[in-house]
Amino acid sequence: MVTEGDSMKAKDFLNTILTTEKLEGAAVASHDEGWYAAKKRDLSDPNNPFKGWGEKRIRVRDLDSTTHSELGIPENADSGADVFHPFFKSLSELDTDTRGKNVVPLAVLCYGLGDFLLSPEASLEDLIRQLDAIIDGTDKAAVNTLMRLNHACFQAQEIRVGARPFGENARDDFPIFSSLKGDVAELDAWTLLPAAKWLRSQI
Repeated sequence: MVTEGDSMKAKDFLNTILTTEKLEGAAVASHDEGWYAAKKRDLSDPNNPFKGWGEKRIRVRDLDSTTHSELGIPENADSGADVFHPFFKSLSELDTDTRGKNVVPLAVLCYGLGDFLLSPEASLEDLIRQLDAIIDGTDKAAVNTLMRLNHACFQAQEIRVGARPFGENARDDFPIFSSLKGDVAELDAWTLLPAAKWLRSQI
């Protein structure tokens, strides 16, 4: 923990996170306490079409009406909502590439805080105050900035592995962040908040 009079700058602390094995630190929190936990909530919600793990991602629009009925999918379900998802596992059970995606929220936090939200001379105390305001939601502008950065970084990564907004590997989350709705928009919050709490715990 930071002590009174500690002279370390926030940017030095953030660079330590970004350039050491600590960069992996929040991945479990981002996936298991973020996305995976949110999907578990979907699974227990009778109005949500999500049914759990599957060998490949299957959304409502991928199923015919007979299968909709057999699975008990609500008639008004969002066509892009997941029914089955191959990432519905704990982080330790996922492949290397997918585990890597869960490092993105912590990297986004460090870059976003260091390059956008804090001055170059910011202290660790300044960083603590900023993280607290992000975690409790009082700094809505900072939360907004970080969610947009997270979305941009994640989409760039998805493009790299072949995802597109069309074709066989189509995704619904390619529009700019302010155009997203519902669960798609919440993905960035689900993964960022656990990472922010983890980062705060390291100071």
